[in-house]
Amino acid sequence: MKHSLLAIFLISALFSGNAQTFPPALAKKFTINRKLTGEYFVFEKNGKYGVVNNAGAIILPAIYGGIYNTRFDLFVVRIDENNKGVVRAKNVPALPFEFDNIDILSPQRIHVQKNELSFIVSSSNRFLADTTEEPITLFQMDGNMLTSPRIMQDELVPAFAPNNFLRMDKDIFIIEGKDTIKTAYQDIRPLANNGERIKFKKNDHWGIINNENKELVPAIYDEIEQDDQTGLTKVYKANKQSLLDAELKLLPAGPFDRIDYFTNNDIAVAGIDGQATLINSSGAILLQPIKGIITQYGEHFFEIRYDSGKIDIVDKNMKSILPAGTSAHGYIGNILLLITADKKMGAAHAAGYTLLQPIHDEVFFGNTDGEDNRLFQVRKGSKWGIVDLEGKQVIPYQFDKINLFSNGIAPAILNGKAGVITDKNKVIVPFIYDQTAYDYNELDLLEVKKDGLYGFVSKTGTVIIPVVYESVNDDFDGGLCLAMKNGKWGYLDKNGKTVIPFEYDEGSLFYSEKTRVRKANTWYEIDKTGKILSESPGK
Repeated sequence: MKHSLLAIFLISALFSGNAQTFPPALAKKFTINRKLTGEYFVFEKNGKYGVVNNAGAIILPAIYGGIYNTRFDLFVVRIDENNKGVVRAKNVPALPFEFDNIDILSPQRIHVQKNELSFIVSSSNRFLADTTEEPITLFQMDGNMLTSPRIMQDELVPAFAPNNFLRMDKDIFIIEGKDTIKTAYQDIRPLANNGERIKFKKNDHWGIINNENKELVPAIYDEIEQDDQTGLTKVYKANKQSLLDAELKLLPAGPFDRIDYFTNNDIAVAGIDGQATLINSSGAILLQPIKGIITQYGEHFFEIRYDSGKIDIVDKNMKSILPAGTSAHGYIGNILLLITADKKMGAAHAAGYTLLQPIHDEVFFGNTDGEDNRLFQVRKGSKWGIVDLEGKQVIPYQFDKINLFSNGIAPAILNGKAGVITDKNKVIVPFIYDQTAYDYNELDLLEVKKDGLYGFVSKTGTVIIPVVYESVNDDFDGGLCLAMKNGKWGYLDKNGKTVIPFEYDEGSLFYSEKTRVRKANTWYEIDKTGKILSESPGK
């Protein structure tokens, strides 16, 4: 966090119009290093740093190895490469040079860290409070961002923003310029990611202020939440929920018993007077409240279960997409699987189109491309085929099993033998194997098994690693495949070349640049070339 903030400060300093602009009179007299505040500048002399004001008066002599920040005419500085301290104008000591990090909170309170401990001291170095277990929280406005606590320690730190909030000893303060003003707030928290709005707690209720401490919503609510999907603000009062628009005006619909999260269609399930309904992000009620339960069904559908027992699926326009006599049996993206009372299956689209009539014994999604699913696996009797979204049969009902298609190819089983087909029903790996893996691995190799032995084939059907091994590892961890031949373990590369000979009684995967293998009663640590790095006894 500290490094990312430093990067923000660096960029701000490099590109801000005032960051590198120094008064000409100062620039002639001093070697100005940087602007510390609107009043103070850091200057350099003989490799050391001091502070001069904009009138040219030296505030701190150039004797310091670093000058970090200033507030309330207190300066965080260091002499050597390590510890930091605090001095006043005219070089009057305040805190000794013994702290790892220092953050000036007020004229009397300074937050420090030392030996991994965090505490507050006075500006005269009197211990005030231990904050290691329960650290203070400084909410600093960086532009429009309400950030978490930080301890100033980097060389380039701009002046504090004009409005900051400080939580200290369970009290909330507003820091404005050089004044630290106690508020009546019990708590403050950022409401949205842009930091422009902050929720505050007063008299045990929540309201909203902006980053200039102007009240936008009075403290009358039990809780306030921001809905990131719509930008609406959800407010709670007397066990009811209502919505505020982007201008924090109360939307007319409601109050509701509950409001669930909004979907990508900006629709939410809501409860009102003990009934269920659907509302949009304008607060309008889209569906006449019903006695029953409404639940989100994926990102595109809503399932309505009436107390009468009837079940319906509606789209974002509140239109039922279930053909007569069907119910939902699963979904992916825009596509909904259907099933009838006599267990026949079909499919429908969120736009309200029936894709497959419910006349099939089984229907499943046919590929791994998520919402862009273009194929269905369809079974009639004991055989599987493939049908596209238009209901066209692209692969006939002839396979014992077809796995999911990925990039247009899928392992399948035909008459008890395993091979690979394309989505155009072209055979690319012949049906001669007893078994294949479910899919190709990250090296585009498919593990196959024949007559009890294993090997790998490519997506073109070429045998890359001969089917002669008693065991193989499909993952090729570390680029090598752990395999067994003639009862001994060794390692192959992706082309089937033996990299480490088959001479070990036990082997392990290469999760890093080395692994462990065993020969007889000795374990060896080896690298990817088979070089022995160490050995130890044990079976």
